[in-house]
Formats: sequence, C-alpha cells, structure tokens
Amino acid sequence: MTAPARLGLLLCLAVSAAACGGGQPAPPPAPAPPATAVVVLPDTAPESAPALAEVADAAVEAGEPPAAAMEVGDATVPELVAVPPGLEASAPTVWGVRVPPGAGPRNAVVVVNVDAMRAMPAFAPLSAVAGRLPPWNELSAPALGLGWVLVAGPSLVRTERDVVLLRVAADDATIDRWLDALGAKAPSRAAVPMPTTPDVHAVSVHVDGATRVAMRAGHHVVAFVPPGAAAEASRALLASPPPEHVASPALLGVRLLEPHRVIPKLAPDGVTELRLAVAPTRADGADVVLEEDAPTAARARKPRDDLIATIDAQNTMAVRLVLAGILDHVEATTNGRTVTVRLHATPDQVRNVINLLGVMTGGAGGP
Repeated sequence: MTAPARLGLLLCLAVSAAACGGGQPAPPPAPAPPATAVVVLPDTAPESAPALAEVADAAVEAGEPPAAAMEVGDATVPELVAVPPGLEASAPTVWGVRVPPGAGPRNAVVVVNVDAMRAMPAFAPLSAVAGRLPPWNELSAPALGLGWVLVAGPSLVRTERDVVLLRVAADDATIDRWLDALGAKAPSRAAVPMPTTPDVHAVSVHVDGATRVAMRAGHHVVAFVPPGAAAEASRALLASPPPEHVASPALLGVRLLEPHRVIPKLAPDGVTELRLAVAPTRADGADVVLEEDAPTAARARKPRDDLIATIDAQNTMAVRLVLAGILDHVEATTNGRTVTVRLHATPDQVRNVINLLGVMTGGAGGP
C-alpha cells in the first residue's frame, strides 16, 4: 500500500468521499436517493455565498431541515461542534501529550485514542483495522495493551523524521521482549547510537522504510524516533512522562499544516492549517468536525465552497449506498478565517464505514 493510500484510509472515516469514494466498484442499480443536503449556515459576515444558495434552497424545498436540527436516533443535536482544543499548532501539547524533541517541524500530527475505541462496541473493530495498515502491521502487538498513539513530524507520507509515541498497559519486561524481537528483524546496518539513560531500553529497528530507534522510556511508554534524536527524546520522556489517557474523548484527531500538499481535494492552496476530529455519540453514532484556516476571513469563502463542491461531487449513488448516506447531510460554516464542516453519522453509517475500511485493509470489517 502506498503512503498516500495509507493517509487516505486514515482520513476515510471522517471524509470518506474524498479519501475512498472513487475506488470502490459500483453496487447493483437502485433507485436514486434524494439530492445531497449540504446546508450552508450564515457567515459571521452578512453576505452569504451566492454559489451555494441554490443548494441550500433545494435542501429546504425537499423538506430537509438543517443538520444541526435533525433528529438522528436519540440525538437531536450533534455533540461535537468544534475540534477539541489542543490540536491546533499553537497549543503547547497535543490533547495533553507533550511531543518529545526530534520530530522536526510538526507539520502533521495524528492522535488515535484506542482506549476510547475499545470502550465503544461499535468502534472497537477500528483498532484492528488500524493494525493492518502499514507501518502498523509491522508493529502489531496485542499483548501490549495499547491505550493511545501519537504521530508527529514533518509528514505523514515520508515518515523517517516523525516521532511515534505509544502508551501501553504492559509491564517493562513484556515491552522489552517485544522491542528486542523488532530489533532482531532489522537488516544489518551501520551501528546506531543508543541512549544510555537509566530506565530506558532501546533497539535499532527498520520501520516504514527507515531506520529508527525504538525505546521504552520509563514505564508504559514506547517511542520511535529518528536515530539522532534518541538521547534527547529519552531524557524528555523521563522528565515529563506522557499521561495515561489523552485529554479528549475523541477517537481520532488530525492536524496538517499546508494540507494542500497532501490532500488537495480537501484543502485547496491557501489553507494554512487543517484540523479534524471524530468523536462518538450516544447510541454508537459519531460526529465529525473538519476545520480549515484561511490566511484571512475574506479568503475563507473559497475553501468552504471547494469543500462543499468536493463532497457533493463525490457523493455519488454508489457512495450513498455503500456508506448509507453518510454525506447526505453536511453543515458548513465560516467564522472569521476558519471554515468548519460538520456531519453526524448514525450507528448504521458507522458500521458501513468500518466494514468498508475492513475490506479495504484485507480484513472482515466490523460486526
């Protein structure tokens, strides 16, 4: 699987139209469902986008209320109305986790809250799906009791300078045996300097096409770092151990700087930062929030229009049928220079997305 495909799967739950909508075979013909109801809510500025007015009018004429007022299962209002604080580039930590030195520019950050997935039966299969994605399939270790994963660095496509943190429940001996087994698989290469800090167990590994230092730093913390950053990162992790749980109920958080370089369909040129969060709701549903920052408030309209056009174009009959209409009701707003797109997924839609991800990664999908 190529690196861009891996990134597409990572974003698939939240933005399935752009990430995986075009790669699936069309199902048998069926009656066409109603048109996508993309609801454009008023901007903070008084003038609204005329290009989108017809879409909103059509939704109203079709009897579709705004997404924020729709009844979906037992939830009348989406619970996640903004990306939880702490994911933005200016935050000192990422949902309470301090990224150790060595990651280089933190253009990309991903947080996967495995504890939260495990606590929700509908989302539990996602941890298995993630475990089948490269490079995580190289690191599969159910015995570790993974709690959360954080990836930070210059890129999610070329990951050799990224830092990966794992919070696990396993004891030191179990972690050390797992690390030693990973190190034994690495091809013979030039010697890599290892940290000599007490209470650190480190080995040289080869993951995702690059040599890294994999280490246990203290207890219940595993880090994968570039070789030149191992000593400094180990000292930082011992001095300030990461928390047992991330400071957010969200299942997934993603931040990209200059995201158009990676996913131009979702972030046109000019968007400076993208943030995405997926959180569970009552009755095994999910809320998804995507935020994009434009350089100025005046330039925020185009990213909003482009996002809506992408969603509308990708929400074909096949996508609606396969994903149970997850993109049929989308809410788009602008607030200053920030564009926010929200959608709510029902339990059936969540199951369909997880099943699709399972099939795409070579597994059986969800329950």
